[in-house]
Parts: sequence; C-alpha cells; structure tokens
Amino acid sequence: PAQTEETEEPEESEATEPEEEQSEEPTTQAQQTAEASPSPTATATATATATATPTPSPTPTPTATPTPSPTPTETVVAGYTMADVRMNNTASSCWVAIDGRVFNLTQWIARHPGGAGAITQLCGTDGTATFTARHGGQSSPAATLESYDIGPLR
Repeated sequence: PAQTEETEEPEESEATEPEEEQSEEPTTQAQQTAEASPSPTATATATATATATPTPSPTPTPTATPTPSPTPTETVVAGYTMADVRMNNTASSCWVAIDGRVFNLTQWIARHPGGAGAITQLCGTDGTATFTARHGGQSSPAATLESYDIGPLR
C-alpha cells in the first residue's frame, strides 16, 4: 500500500518555464524592425567606432649627444730660449744648451769624471761644440746627459 501513495509530480522548473515566457511582453513589428535595422544614430555610432583613429606608435625621444668642450691650448710655448740658459750660468744653477735641448747640469758638476771645471765653464752657454769634441759618438756620456734634459731650446 505504501507504493500506491506515491504520485509523480511534475518538476517545478518545467512548469515555470512557460510562465516566464508568457510574462515577457510581446514585441511589436516596429520594435522588430528597429532591432533588425539600426537607426541612423546607431549607424553613425557604429561608423565612428569602426573608423576610430589608430593609436600611433610611440616615437622615441632623441637623446642629445654631448659636444666635447674644446681643450684650452697652452699659451706658454714649451721650451727655453738662450736668454733662459744664459740666466742659469753659475755652479748653483747650471743650464747648458746642447744639440737643441736644454740640460740642467747643476747636480752633475760634482760627479763629472773630468772635474767640475769642465762643466762650470759651459754653464749658461750653448755647449754643443765642446760636448761633441770631447764625447761625440760615445754612448755613456750621451745617456748621462739625457738624464738631465729639461726641454727643447727654442
């Protein structure tokens, strides 16, 4: 007897679906026409959207190249004049010009193997002829002389 009491009832979702469809307002032919063909305003909007200006690619900002500053030139011309050499004509400041170069032989005077007098007689002069006559072609005196070079004679 318990089995006969059960009855099948339709599911609620099936029963409510037709009611929902019926609750919608019926569309008029004007509404259907409006939905099928857009209004001029809708067409303009659609056209404006379709022809929107594309976003331009970003242009890199140019970077300035630094211009090197000109290097100031020395106003003093390198080298020494014969007047400079002549002013240094003592054993306490002994400059000698030889072959276009100026040498400060002050420290060499006491060391010179031929004696101090051989050097002090050249202080303040162009000693090219004297040096060449005594040491011309010898490598050791020339190398020693180079160690006292202070600049060109101009």
